[in-house]
Amino acid sequence: MRSRSTTVAGIFLLCAALASSARAGCPDPLKSFAPARLVSCPAGDSVFVVVARFFNNNPVAGRWITLDFRGCAGFRLAPPTATESFGRDPTGRRIWMRSDLNGVAAFAVRGGGACEGGFVSIGMCAGDPADTVMGSILLGDRPVVSFDQNGDMVVDQQDVDLANAKLGRSDPSADFDGDGFVTSADVALLSAHFGHEAVAPTPAERGSWGRLKIRYR
Repeated sequence: MRSRSTTVAGIFLLCAALASSARAGCPDPLKSFAPARLVSCPAGDSVFVVVARFFNNNPVAGRWITLDFRGCAGFRLAPPTATESFGRDPTGRRIWMRSDLNGVAAFAVRGGGACEGGFVSIGMCAGDPADTVMGSILLGDRPVVSFDQNGDMVVDQQDVDLANAKLGRSDPSADFDGDGFVTSADVALLSAHFGHEAVAPTPAERGSWGRLKIRYR
Protein backbone atom coordinates (compact mmCIF):
# COMPACT_ATOMS: atom_id res chain seq x y z
CA MET A 1 0.00 0.00 0.00
CA ARG A 2 1.33 3.41 -0.92
CA SER A 3 2.22 5.78 1.85
CA ARG A 4 0.44 9.11 2.20
CA SER A 5 3.67 10.98 1.42
CA THR A 6 4.13 9.02 -1.82
CA THR A 7 0.58 9.84 -2.90
CA VAL A 8 1.02 13.55 -2.12
CA ALA A 9 4.31 13.60 -4.01
CA GLY A 10 2.65 11.99 -6.99
CA ILE A 11 -0.13 14.58 -7.04
CA PHE A 12 2.41 17.38 -6.81
CA LEU A 13 4.41 16.00 -9.75
CA LEU A 14 1.23 15.60 -11.80
CA CYS A 15 0.21 19.23 -11.12
CA ALA A 16 3.70 20.43 -12.01
CA ALA A 17 3.59 18.49 -15.27
CA LEU A 18 0.18 19.93 -16.18
CA ALA A 19 1.38 23.47 -15.42
CA SER A 20 4.49 22.91 -17.52
CA SER A 21 2.38 21.60 -20.40
CA ALA A 22 0.02 24.58 -20.20
CA ARG A 23 2.95 26.96 -20.55
CA ALA A 24 4.81 24.96 -23.17
CA GLY A 25 3.87 27.41 -25.90
CA CYS A 26 4.81 30.49 -23.88
CA PRO A 27 8.11 32.41 -23.72
CA ASP A 28 10.75 31.75 -21.09
CA PRO A 29 11.41 34.97 -19.13
CA LEU A 30 15.03 33.88 -18.54
CA LYS A 31 15.66 33.69 -22.30
CA SER A 32 13.47 36.64 -23.34
CA PHE A 33 14.70 40.23 -23.42
CA ALA A 34 13.61 43.79 -22.75
CA PRO A 35 15.84 46.89 -22.43
CA ALA A 36 16.88 48.11 -19.00
CA ARG A 37 14.55 51.11 -19.26
CA LEU A 38 11.65 52.32 -21.38
CA VAL A 39 12.47 55.68 -22.97
CA SER A 40 9.46 57.50 -24.39
CA CYS A 41 8.96 60.47 -26.68
CA PRO A 42 5.52 62.01 -27.31
CA ALA A 43 6.18 61.74 -31.06
CA GLY A 44 6.65 57.96 -30.78
CA ASP A 45 10.14 57.89 -32.29
CA SER A 46 11.71 56.04 -29.38
CA VAL A 47 10.94 52.31 -29.63
CA PHE A 48 10.85 49.79 -26.77
CA VAL A 49 11.63 46.33 -28.14
CA VAL A 50 10.64 43.14 -26.32
CA VAL A 51 12.01 39.83 -27.64
CA ALA A 52 10.12 36.67 -26.66
CA ARG A 53 12.07 33.38 -26.75
CA PHE A 54 11.53 29.77 -25.73
CA PHE A 55 13.85 28.04 -23.25
CA ASN A 56 15.93 26.84 -26.25
CA ASN A 57 16.35 30.45 -27.49
CA ASN A 58 14.00 29.98 -30.44
CA PRO A 59 11.69 32.97 -31.08
CA VAL A 60 8.10 32.85 -29.85
CA ALA A 61 5.79 34.21 -32.56
CA GLY A 62 2.20 35.34 -32.25
CA ARG A 63 2.04 35.69 -28.48
CA TRP A 64 0.56 38.73 -26.73
CA ILE A 65 3.10 41.06 -25.13
CA THR A 66 1.62 43.59 -22.70
CA LEU A 67 2.98 46.76 -21.14
CA ASP A 68 1.23 47.86 -17.94
CA PHE A 69 1.78 51.47 -16.85
CA ARG A 70 -0.50 51.36 -13.82
CA GLY A 71 2.59 51.51 -11.60
CA CYS A 72 3.72 54.82 -13.19
CA ALA A 73 1.47 57.44 -11.60
CA GLY A 74 2.99 60.48 -13.32
CA PHE A 75 3.41 58.99 -16.79
CA ARG A 76 0.60 59.03 -19.32
CA LEU A 77 0.21 57.86 -22.88
CA ALA A 78 -0.60 60.28 -25.67
CA PRO A 79 -4.13 60.14 -27.15
CA PRO A 80 -4.51 57.18 -29.53
CA THR A 81 -4.26 57.49 -33.29
CA ALA A 82 -5.26 55.13 -36.07
CA THR A 83 -1.59 54.52 -36.93
CA GLU A 84 -0.52 52.81 -33.72
CA SER A 85 0.62 49.19 -34.02
CA PHE A 86 -0.66 48.24 -30.57
CA GLY A 87 -4.00 48.05 -28.81
CA ARG A 88 -4.86 49.70 -25.52
CA ASP A 89 -7.44 49.47 -22.78
CA PRO A 90 -10.01 52.26 -22.20
CA THR A 91 -8.03 53.71 -19.29
CA GLY A 92 -4.94 54.23 -21.44
CA ARG A 93 -2.78 52.49 -18.82
CA ARG A 94 -2.16 49.19 -20.64
CA ILE A 95 -1.08 48.45 -24.21
CA TRP A 96 -0.42 45.22 -26.10
CA MET A 97 0.67 43.68 -29.39
CA ARG A 98 1.60 40.23 -30.74
CA SER A 99 5.22 39.16 -31.22
CA ASP A 100 6.26 38.79 -34.86
CA LEU A 101 7.96 35.80 -36.52
CA ASN A 102 11.23 36.74 -34.83
CA GLY A 103 9.56 36.97 -31.43
CA VAL A 104 9.81 40.76 -31.49
CA ALA A 105 7.23 43.23 -30.22
CA ALA A 106 8.33 46.80 -31.00
CA PHE A 107 6.36 49.40 -29.05
CA ALA A 108 6.63 53.01 -30.28
CA VAL A 109 5.39 54.35 -26.96
CA ARG A 110 4.09 57.92 -27.26
CA GLY A 111 3.80 59.56 -23.89
CA GLY A 112 5.24 61.90 -21.32
CA GLY A 113 5.59 62.74 -17.66
CA ALA A 114 7.59 61.34 -14.77
CA CYS A 115 7.07 57.77 -13.65
CA GLU A 116 7.67 58.92 -10.04
CA GLY A 117 9.76 55.95 -9.01
CA GLY A 118 7.36 53.41 -10.51
CA PHE A 119 7.82 50.82 -13.21
CA VAL A 120 6.17 49.47 -16.34
CA SER A 121 5.38 45.76 -16.02
CA ILE A 122 6.03 43.53 -19.04
CA GLY A 123 3.74 40.52 -19.45
CA MET A 124 3.95 37.71 -22.00
CA CYS A 125 1.50 35.11 -23.30
CA ALA A 126 -1.75 36.56 -21.94
CA GLY A 127 -4.83 34.72 -23.14
CA ASP A 128 -6.80 37.96 -23.42
CA PRO A 129 -4.62 41.09 -23.41
CA ALA A 130 -7.59 43.35 -22.73
CA ASP A 131 -8.07 41.64 -19.35
CA THR A 132 -6.92 43.66 -16.36
CA VAL A 133 -4.82 40.70 -15.23
CA MET A 134 -1.23 40.87 -16.39
CA GLY A 135 0.18 38.43 -18.93
CA SER A 136 0.40 34.84 -17.76
CA ILE A 137 4.19 35.19 -17.51
CA LEU A 138 5.91 38.29 -16.12
CA LEU A 139 9.11 39.19 -17.96
CA GLY A 140 9.90 41.92 -15.46
CA ASP A 141 9.55 45.57 -14.50
CA ARG A 142 11.42 48.49 -16.06
CA PRO A 143 11.75 52.17 -15.13
CA VAL A 144 10.11 54.65 -17.51
CA VAL A 145 11.77 57.90 -18.58
CA SER A 146 10.40 60.45 -21.03
CA PHE A 147 11.93 63.28 -23.02
CA ASP A 148 8.69 65.11 -22.21
CA GLN A 149 9.60 65.74 -18.58
CA ASN A 150 6.47 67.63 -17.55
CA GLY A 151 3.92 65.53 -19.42
CA ASP A 152 2.41 68.21 -21.65
CA MET A 153 3.02 66.04 -24.75
CA VAL A 154 5.64 68.31 -26.31
CA VAL A 155 9.43 68.42 -25.82
CA ASP A 156 10.32 72.07 -25.33
CA GLN A 157 12.54 74.41 -23.32
CA GLN A 158 10.67 73.62 -20.11
CA ASP A 159 11.75 70.01 -20.43
CA VAL A 160 15.36 70.99 -21.11
CA ASP A 161 15.30 73.23 -18.03
CA LEU A 162 13.88 70.42 -15.88
CA ALA A 163 16.61 68.04 -17.05
CA ASN A 164 19.32 70.63 -16.46
CA ALA A 165 18.06 71.08 -12.90
CA LYS A 166 18.77 67.37 -12.29
CA LEU A 167 22.39 67.44 -13.51
CA GLY A 168 24.74 65.52 -11.26
CA ARG A 169 21.93 63.74 -9.47
CA SER A 170 21.08 60.05 -9.49
CA ASP A 171 17.60 60.72 -10.82
CA PRO A 172 16.15 57.97 -13.06
CA SER A 173 13.52 60.37 -14.44
CA ALA A 174 16.18 62.09 -16.60
CA ASP A 175 18.84 59.37 -16.86
CA PHE A 176 18.24 58.49 -20.51
CA ASP A 177 21.49 56.58 -21.11
CA GLY A 178 21.21 54.59 -17.88
CA ASP A 179 24.65 55.33 -16.46
CA GLY A 180 23.21 56.09 -13.03
CA PHE A 181 23.49 59.89 -13.14
CA VAL A 182 21.98 62.80 -15.04
CA THR A 183 24.77 64.27 -17.16
CA SER A 184 25.18 66.58 -20.13
CA ALA A 185 24.89 63.49 -22.34
CA ASP A 186 21.32 62.97 -21.08
CA VAL A 187 20.44 66.60 -21.76
CA ALA A 188 21.89 66.21 -25.26
CA LEU A 189 19.67 63.17 -25.86
CA LEU A 190 16.63 65.13 -24.75
CA SER A 191 17.61 68.13 -26.89
CA ALA A 192 17.78 65.87 -29.95
CA HIS A 193 14.00 65.44 -29.56
CA PHE A 194 13.32 69.17 -29.12
CA GLY A 195 10.02 70.16 -30.73
CA HIS A 196 8.66 66.62 -30.87
CA GLU A 197 5.01 66.41 -29.88
CA ALA A 198 2.06 64.08 -29.84
CA VAL A 199 -0.11 64.78 -32.86
CA ALA A 200 -3.60 63.28 -32.63
CA PRO A 201 -6.89 63.75 -34.47
CA THR A 202 -9.15 66.42 -33.00
CA PRO A 203 -12.78 65.56 -32.18
CA ALA A 204 -14.92 65.02 -35.27
CA GLU A 205 -17.69 67.46 -36.18
CA ARG A 206 -20.52 67.40 -38.70
CA GLY A 207 -20.66 69.88 -41.51
CA SER A 208 -23.87 71.56 -42.64
CA TRP A 209 -24.12 69.09 -45.53
CA GLY A 210 -24.35 66.18 -43.08
CA ARG A 211 -21.06 64.55 -43.97
CA LEU A 212 -18.51 63.80 -41.25
CA LYS A 213 -15.51 66.10 -41.29
CA ILE A 214 -12.41 65.35 -39.24
CA ARG A 215 -9.91 68.04 -38.43
CA TYR A 216 -6.31 67.28 -37.53
CA ARG A 217 -4.08 69.28 -35.33
